[in-house]
Amino acid sequence: KRGSPLGSDPAPMTGFRRRSRYTTGVGVRTAPDARHHTRRKALSMSPDSPHLSDPDIDRQQTGEMGFVASILRGEAAAMEHLARAMTEHPDEARHWTACIDMIEACSGHVVVSGMGKSGLIGAKISATLSSVGIPSHVLHPADAVHGDLGAIRPDDVVLLLSHSGRTEEVVNLATILKADGVRRLA
Repeated sequence: KRGSPLGSDPAPMTGFRRRSRYTTGVGVRTAPDARHHTRRKALSMSPDSPHLSDPDIDRQQTGEMGFVASILRGEAAAMEHLARAMTEHPDEARHWTACIDMIEACSGHVVVSGMGKSGLIGAKISATLSSVGIPSHVLHPADAVHGDLGAIRPDDVVLLLSHSGRTEEVVNLATILKADGVRRLA
């Protein structure tokens, strides 16, 4: 375990696929004794390197680029779907306008809350809001219902995030906030 935070393999993690401990930097499975040579070969590649025409490396790069391209196409399709919904469906446009108006009129903070991956995404949203001058902070929903509700003031807007819409901690927090008259976006 020479300093790698992910385990015993000191090889740099490249690409997007999960790798076994015997996977090199270019994704070719090798036995432990061949890893050092292959890793050095992968790390020493430059545009002029003859190793760039290696069929195994070309397949690996094409696979990774195809994977990245498919993710980007999926994200672009989701954004196009959202843009179309906002312009073609009046209810959707009213919903987005109300959300934007609520955040713009907020005299307190935008408090972002979510469990798990939704909470991590919420932390990024909060950081982005702060970076554009909108006061924001993150509050974990479990912490909120177990004593940290004081972090939410009546003039705040709380953005509640849940992939399913039924996350118990987020629903419990929403119920408490509704009873307290705190503005919520979900």
